[in-house]
Amino acid sequence: MTSPSALDIITALSCGRGRCACAAAVRKGTGKTHCPGHPDVDHPNLSVSEGSNGKVLFKDFAGCDQDRVLDALRERGLWPERRERPGPGPKRRERIAGFTVAEYAKLKQLPVDFLHSIGVGDITYNGALAVRMAVLDRDGSEITARIRIGPSGTEDTRARGGDKLALYGLQRLSQAEGGEITILEGESDPQTLWLHGEQALGVPGASAAKPDWFDVLEAVPVIYLVREPDAGGEKACPSRGSPVVSSYHRSASAT
Repeated sequence: MTSPSALDIITALSCGRGRCACAAAVRKGTGKTHCPGHPDVDHPNLSVSEGSNGKVLFKDFAGCDQDRVLDALRERGLWPERRERPGPGPKRRERIAGFTVAEYAKLKQLPVDFLHSIGVGDITYNGALAVRMAVLDRDGSEITARIRIGPSGTEDTRARGGDKLALYGLQRLSQAEGGEITILEGESDPQTLWLHGEQALGVPGASAAKPDWFDVLEAVPVIYLVREPDAGGEKACPSRGSPVVSSYHRSASAT
C-alpha cells in the first residue's frame, strides 16, 4: 500500500464526537487525534501533520514512541508494512506472545474496569498486545509507563526507553497524609490495596529503591514495609537500619 496522508490517518483515528479536538483536526487536515498505541479515549494525544516534503510526521504527547505508533497503525492497515532490508539489517525486535489487561486482571483477581480507571490498558508492543501501566506523579502527570508482556512479573516487565524509574502510585499520596501507607514491590500489590480502599506505593524492582524517593512521605505518620521473602525483597524494602528506611525520619513497621 502507499503511505496515507495526514488527513487519512486523522480521519481514521477520530472518535466522531463533534466537540472533541480530533474533529477540528479532521477539518484542518492536521492536528491531534487519538493515538492507537495506548488507551487514548478522553483526550487526543497524537499530533499528525505533513512536512514540507509531504512526509507524514507524528508525535504522541502521552509518550508512545515512533515504533509503537507505527506498529499500531500497521495493525489497523493505516501504514505500509516494513520492507526487508538487504544485508545484516537492524537488530531484531523482541518476540512476544502477547498479554492483555483481561489476562492480567484474571491473574491478579482484579476487575478490568477498576484497572482501566487507574491507567492500565492494552497497547501494541513489538507487534503483540501488552499491558501498559501509567506511572503518574503527584499532580497526575505521567512520569513513565511500565509494560507487562507476560504473566511472570519482573521477568515480563519492561520500562519505557529513556525514562527514569519512579514510585508507582504517587498520584494517590495526598489520600495517605495524616494516616498510613504501605510500601510494596511492583504494581499489582498496590493495585489490590487501592481496590480495597487502602493507600500504597510500589517500588519498581528489587534494586531500584532510592532514599530520596521517600522524602515525599514526610506527612504520612505510619508507614508499613512489606518485604518479599527473598534476597530481592531486602533490596526493595530493606531493614530499619538501611539508608532508605532511615530517610523516613520516623519509625516504620516492617512485615
